[in-house]
Amino acid sequence: MNKKIPEFFSNTIENIDYILNDDYYQNKGNLREIKELIKKWFINYNETGTLKNISTEKLEYIDNEITSIFDKYISIESVENNYAERLLFDFGNLMQFWKNEMLGGNKNVRK
Repeated sequence: MNKKIPEFFSNTIENIDYILNDDYYQNKGNLREIKELIKKWFINYNETGTLKNISTEKLEYIDNEITSIFDKYISIESVENNYAERLLFDFGNLMQFWKNEMLGGNKNVRK
């Protein structure tokens, strides 16, 4: 299993938790639902060793919601508490691993 993938999942969920629990972030969109989708994807990844078992529709939905949060807060977040930026970064890395796997770049993810 690629050691970075679980770290990116954990960081993504952690960043969502920070945003959900911080009053600074007023418009949180559908982050609770996004968090649950990512947790289910992470559980499935741990069970199967593949990132492929999520629909492209769900990934697009997650990506759009995270990008929306990022767009709202990137210019006003403090450098110390840039959770929207961190969220986009960590999820973006998960997306890259997913794309690589879908395109055959990671034939044996469970190394």
